[in-house]
Amino acid sequence: MKFRVTSRNGLVKFRTSVRGELRVGKPGFMYYAGEGVSLDYKEAEKWFLLAAEQGEQISQTCLGAMYATPQGVSQNYEAALKWYQKAAEQGNALAQFDLGGMHADGRGVPQDYKIAVKWWHKAAGQGFTAAQFSLGVMYAAGKGGLAKDDTEAFFWLTFGASMKSRFANSPFANAYDQVAANLTPVRYLQNSCTE
Repeated sequence: MKFRVTSRNGLVKFRTSVRGELRVGKPGFMYYAGEGVSLDYKEAEKWFLLAAEQGEQISQTCLGAMYATPQGVSQNYEAALKWYQKAAEQGNALAQFDLGGMHADGRGVPQDYKIAVKWWHKAAGQGFTAAQFSLGVMYAAGKGGLAKDDTEAFFWLTFGASMKSRFANSPFANAYDQVAANLTPVRYLQNSCTE
């Protein structure tokens, strides 16, 4: 990604070649990855914060991740939720998925599968495979206000099947196989036709 630097009123602005949109957060990525500058998480946080306060959803998502994991900053679930929420409301699929994960795990909020499912549905609708896989698991288990539904679970797990290897050592590892084993082609068609 190419960018150029301009300065006006003492604020450094970065303009990318992608649609010419303002990307104040670009230095945050540079400091976070040590790309062209020394790796410096505090400096990355500063730039991400500047961009996030201007509504840049990618920087908001990055701040959420930095505070949730924590990566180079002190763990702060309240701040992570705040930035994920802002980006998720703008339609950022990664933020929607991560916000759902925080609610599913009860990190910084009481555990609430219904809220997790709400955000995962939004991300899954945008093709975010991790959210699709997570929805499949929730339908298979009948959690988050969802009725246990092997047909729906199979549908979402099929889309999110590429995520299966990421969960190899988790309780979700066999979700796809279990649902698929219980759902014969005849049963799948019967369930599909009766809905």
